[in-house]
Amino acid sequence: MNQTSLATTDKDNGPVKRPSHSLQTPELSAPAHQLEGDLLIEELASDAERGLDSEEAARRLSQYGPNLLRETGHQPWYQLLLHQFSDLMIVVLFVAAALAWYLGDVRGAIVLMAIILINAAIGLYQEFHAEQLLERLRSMIRSQAVALRDGEMLELDAADLVPGDIVTIEEGGAVPADLRLLSSNELATNDFMLTGESLPQEKDAAAEPAPDAGLAEQDNLAFMGTTVARGSATGVVIATGMASTIGEIAEIGQGIKRDRSPLQLEMNALARILTRMAGLIALALFLINLLLRSEDFADLPALVNASLLFAIGVAAACVPQGLPAQITVALSLGVGRLARENAVVKRLSSVETLGCTTVICSDKTGTITSNQMTIVSAWADGIDYDISGRGYAPQGQVLREGRALEPAELEGLQLFFQLGLLAGNGRTHEPDADHRDWYAMGDPTEAAFMPLAFKAGLQPEQCLEDSELIAELAFDSQRKRMVMVRRVGGRAVAYMKGATPSVLEACSQIVRGQEVVPLDDNMGDAITARMQDFSAQSLRVIALAYRELPGDQQDYTIEKTERDFVFAGLVAMLDPPREGVEDALKAVYRARMRLFMLTGDDPVTAAAIAERIGMPDGRVITGNELRDMPDAELRDALGARSVILSRVSPKEKYRVVEQLKALGEVVAVTGDGVNDTLSLKRADIGVAMGKQGSEVAKEAAEIVLTDDDFSTLVIAVQEGRTIYQNLKSVILSSITSNIGELSCVCTGFVGAAVGLPIPLTAVQILSIDLVGEMLPLMALTFDPPDRTLMEQAPRRQGSHIINRKSLVDIVAMGVLMGLGGYFSFYMVLLSGGSTGSAQAAAFLGIVLIQYVNILSRRTVDSIFSGYLIANGKLTGSIAFSFLLVAAITSWPGLSTWFGFEALRLADWLWPVSAALVFLAIFEIKKRIL
Repeated sequence: MNQTSLATTDKDNGPVKRPSHSLQTPELSAPAHQLEGDLLIEELASDAERGLDSEEAARRLSQYGPNLLRETGHQPWYQLLLHQFSDLMIVVLFVAAALAWYLGDVRGAIVLMAIILINAAIGLYQEFHAEQLLERLRSMIRSQAVALRDGEMLELDAADLVPGDIVTIEEGGAVPADLRLLSSNELATNDFMLTGESLPQEKDAAAEPAPDAGLAEQDNLAFMGTTVARGSATGVVIATGMASTIGEIAEIGQGIKRDRSPLQLEMNALARILTRMAGLIALALFLINLLLRSEDFADLPALVNASLLFAIGVAAACVPQGLPAQITVALSLGVGRLARENAVVKRLSSVETLGCTTVICSDKTGTITSNQMTIVSAWADGIDYDISGRGYAPQGQVLREGRALEPAELEGLQLFFQLGLLAGNGRTHEPDADHRDWYAMGDPTEAAFMPLAFKAGLQPEQCLEDSELIAELAFDSQRKRMVMVRRVGGRAVAYMKGATPSVLEACSQIVRGQEVVPLDDNMGDAITARMQDFSAQSLRVIALAYRELPGDQQDYTIEKTERDFVFAGLVAMLDPPREGVEDALKAVYRARMRLFMLTGDDPVTAAAIAERIGMPDGRVITGNELRDMPDAELRDALGARSVILSRVSPKEKYRVVEQLKALGEVVAVTGDGVNDTLSLKRADIGVAMGKQGSEVAKEAAEIVLTDDDFSTLVIAVQEGRTIYQNLKSVILSSITSNIGELSCVCTGFVGAAVGLPIPLTAVQILSIDLVGEMLPLMALTFDPPDRTLMEQAPRRQGSHIINRKSLVDIVAMGVLMGLGGYFSFYMVLLSGGSTGSAQAAAFLGIVLIQYVNILSRRTVDSIFSGYLIANGKLTGSIAFSFLLVAAITSWPGLSTWFGFEALRLADWLWPVSAALVFLAIFEIKKRIL
């Protein structure tokens, strides 16, 4: 594979085989991070002084293809449409419709096709709409690059870069391709999207990573899709497009097949059972009908056709025709509710999967934390200050012992609070067309000083305008400090920030009150002790100092400038937990789920964040430990209530998800970086962050949180559980009705043996599902959740809606429903009614009993409670559906099409009586149980 962390290194330094891409990459003698720059340029047949010539670049562009990421995972509308017809129940309905049409039952075929098309239209709209909501991953890559061609530095379209190009990158720009650095000047890149690291990654062309170095440790490489936090560099392109690190992650994700959701598995199992039942019953009744009704037909073909139509009617009664549409609509409604809660769902079944999630594997940076470095504390003149507010937004205050400082107090601290701003290049910018929130430009650590200045009552832009930059002594890993020399009011002032020991080394004085006094050892010890206190809280500590330079100084070298500084104080910063994440975690544990935190940060930082957000004490496992851990040992470790996985690579995250799934867990993975893509795709449910998440992560996920709020995930879990609770009511009610229809038809078959007409035709049975009960069953999904829903353990994948207990119940109540329908049919016939009016009575009897069944199954309590009217949409849908039922049984012309005749007023007594008897039996059953 290529030179990235996804590769397995060749310890024998033999030729490295590349993955089988449509876009090939050059073959190297070793991974690029192990090769010297000169040797690598030689193997790439390039030239460090002249770059590639135009003809060779054109040839390589033809060979390797453009430096673009292919759109992945997109399905055209016709594929989405075909997907809607893959459900087994829909296939059965298609077969039934075709047979009905072939045998001349046009009305039955029309009703069946109406059910099929309604289901398909709802599913297609939802999935196609979700596809349109999410932009593709090409927007991650900047369009321009500076490359050496024909001996000249040219600005090119980044898509035209090829392996062997010599490229220059600078602060604030993007890395346009995977590069092996040839020279670097204090380079640091924001690798968050690939590694999960919240801080910029130091890069050095002279670095010598270990042969098995992971992505975060390959310090002589810069990767496509990352940005330059500070410094500059020149590098040679080693991989482009889909062969780059980001492209390879995306391509591997393409090959990961998603598992079916628990609901899909359940519905498929149910569909197979019902289909077999329908086939066996239809076959048996077809043969019996041939034997018993042979004298009623003049020839064999007529007898066969009539028997087949009757068998189709029975088969239609056995298969819950409206159930696919009801489930689709139920999930669509859940999707709509979640969208209003800032969660965009791409796959309908994902909503229900959330409800049975047992383990949440969450990325730390950008998911649990905000990925915005924030100064939270300051220490100046021996006094502690707390800084409120989160992230880069300028809202917040400077507090002392919980009290906000007055403007007069802040005025005396202005020098200290603007010092960090004047000592760096990082800036923040207000929201714009491309960013929903305030965002950093440059190094995130340096950018954190700009909102601090705002909170201290300063105007940062004015401060910068009043202080002309004269010279810059850049940060380096040896000095661990940086200095900006500025002209302020005609004076040259040097502003320093950096690591506390390094800054103290350059200081000889300290601010005390309104005076500057010599810095002695006791003061130095106090500064060091306060720095250690901050560090113990896993805060990043920056020391600040300044110095007014001699007026005649012209040469601002390190030796002449970095001495005799005045120590001003310390600031402490962190990437803070998101607002509300602590409460969200409490809800996760109350719901008896487990939380694992996966991060690219170091173990100490990860453990400190876990403690800060309230994660129970859990084992910290590093990426190196994980790589050496056998699967059996890893599975044991993953049995804990909480686990912190630090410095883990994309492959290691993927392995964790794999092992959890092997343990039978239902896994939800949250993330926002390219490094999360594989695990997002492999999880039962992938949840990406919409604001700061990469487009690759959004594409791999099934749910996107548009507010990047971890607490929204908890809302989504509750919605998933509520949907399952309500779908259970829908499914049990629907199958009870179908058993009732089957019972009525079978009872009618017995009556037919003594010369009575059949109580319901195939069209009428289908109309019960389509007209009588579809809307009420859909409205069931609006039922409010049970108050204890989020305190129950997640349902296990092995549990089933249709189990032995529920099967006995739905069969018993279904038979009772069928007998009620046939009772109504028979009593109308007995009182002199026509066959059409008797069938209308049977139809009404089953529909009214189904309404009682729906209302009763919603709660284990009596139907006569406050819960009866808790769902206004259900009440309205029953009323509306009953009006439709009354219309097709009584409206002249319309009723004839369905084969009904209007009931006499007295005939209404029988279906109403049957429904009341059913209600009484249901209430008695609840009391007994």
